Amino acid sequence: MIDFDADQADLYIQLLQELQLPSVQIVEQIQLDDETISPALRGKALTDDPVFQAVLQAQSDQEAASVIESFVLSDRPLTGSTLDDALKKLAETLTNESLREYYTAPERTVKERAGVLAHLSTDNRLTLLSSLLERAGQERAIFETLADKLDNLLYYTSPQERGELLCSVVLSAPSDLASIQTEQVLRASRSIDDLRQVVKYADSASLLALGDREVNNYVALAELHPLLSQVPLPGIDTIETSQESLAQSSQAIYDAVTEIAQTLEGHSELLNSDYVYELSRALAGTLTSFEQEMNQATSPDELQSVLQRYSKIIELEVTYGVHLTTGASDYLSRVADADIDICSADEFGVDLPQELASAAPLTWTLDDLREIESVLTSLPESDLHMTPLLNTIELVPSLGYGVLGARYTTGTIKIAQISIGLTSIAEQYEGRSSLAVVLAHEIGHGIQISDGPSGIYIDNEGNFYFGEGASLHDFDEWIELSDWQMIHRDRYEPGTTPGTIMLDGVEVPLETPIEHNGERMVLLYRADYDILTSYNPDADFSSRWYAKTSPWEDFAEAFSEYILVPERLAQDAPLKFLHLEEEFKLYVNNEEISELLERSLEERSAGDWYEETRK
Repeated sequence: MIDFDADQADLYIQLLQELQLPSVQIVEQIQLDDETISPALRGKALTDDPVFQAVLQAQSDQEAASVIESFVLSDRPLTGSTLDDALKKLAETLTNESLREYYTAPERTVKERAGVLAHLSTDNRLTLLSSLLERAGQERAIFETLADKLDNLLYYTSPQERGELLCSVVLSAPSDLASIQTEQVLRASRSIDDLRQVVKYADSASLLALGDREVNNYVALAELHPLLSQVPLPGIDTIETSQESLAQSSQAIYDAVTEIAQTLEGHSELLNSDYVYELSRALAGTLTSFEQEMNQATSPDELQSVLQRYSKIIELEVTYGVHLTTGASDYLSRVADADIDICSADEFGVDLPQELASAAPLTWTLDDLREIESVLTSLPESDLHMTPLLNTIELVPSLGYGVLGARYTTGTIKIAQISIGLTSIAEQYEGRSSLAVVLAHEIGHGIQISDGPSGIYIDNEGNFYFGEGASLHDFDEWIELSDWQMIHRDRYEPGTTPGTIMLDGVEVPLETPIEHNGERMVLLYRADYDILTSYNPDADFSSRWYAKTSPWEDFAEAFSEYILVPERLAQDAPLKFLHLEEEFKLYVNNEEISELLERSLEERSAGDWYEETRK
């Protein structure tokens, strides 16, 4: 450690200026030549002296730059583990002891350790990330690593830094990976405003020139969403039953839809984007339904209700990019519709009446719309707008007996009318409505699976494996948290008594904790598909039993709790809360939840399972 005398302030400044580091601005602001400054600042005990800290930071920046340079020049193939090593070495350059200890701790995940980037200079961050993007073109391992980690690394960059990455690396020398890397960088935006700044810096024309469908959508979202959000709609509380108010509000809705359409048409370069297509489709359908209901209304009160509901529907469609509509019944079953994610009453222990549909009119009420808004508002903004398979929320009379909601591969979530107003579900979720619970669960499926593969597959050697869905959300790491496993068919056959299975020649019970070959597990058998899976009974799960039926339901249940009752998930399943928080960072500034999570993790760390999952 360098021990400068306080009188050598000029030497400090000269040193920092030669290094050309931002820290020099700190020193210059102190103005040590000012005689009015406290003598303590000039003393030899410089531990807390801002100048001394600036010097140490300069040393840290130098060391970080050296680590990054050695990484850039290294021809060692990069994998997830070597990326972790690089981040750990960067963490060793931190001067703050508590930060250094945290980021170098062996139990840190790559996503946690990526936080060290927040403590580097802009130049060092960009150098490291530029190298990662450049090497991705030559190394399959780093390409796969970045597919599910780049968004975590980019979280610690500013919009300008991400724009610089696009301009200086990705777009400067277009390659076969230019489109997908551009998608990854844009996808890492934390909000639409964030995305807008990146697109502005990189230049929308350059991005559109790639001709990539997803990139076009991001550009359209960045360019149009801020404009469309400013289009005025009549406020719910301002719509009265007087003839004048009804006429003015009706005209205001027509004017808003017209202005939205004109705004879309005024950006001809974006008309072929899915964003514009889906929004245009949604508004056309909504306007048709609005006119039909207005024509059917027979009293001022009914007209007021129609105007209030559709003003809110249009607001939500423009704000969140999700079409709100009604439709016909579907009759689903788990066996016949295995590719559809179904949420059923038995998952919540709810007894439904024999009627499949409610007798109430099939409309989204204002209360329903407010519940939908509460869920959409709680979601990570980037994931809500940039998830390809979430475009429609449809209310239907029925989805089959006991089915409350379903997510389709077309991007539609259907909600059965009978799922609204179920107090028994609301009681399980601390007062959150059954509509909000079912919707959050199905959105969780959409975010995790996206347009990636889901379900159970078999490779050429006869090994079963779980389809991971969207690589962005590290489903492989999620599976490890509960030790979900597929059992090879060669290892089992039906048991001799109900509720058992022959595993490795030993008859063992299903759906109950056992120890087999030194492993703790619970076995789940689907006779219709002859599939045997297992999970670790000592792992963390969200509070509802249904989370233990499959890794996808495990994720959807935890996600809905993360959105609706985060304190409960942080208490009951801290490792899973931590995984989701590392991905979405919704509560990064919530001290109460952060402290609760820390206490829960400390309690959980007393068990061997925690230590095993963090290796």
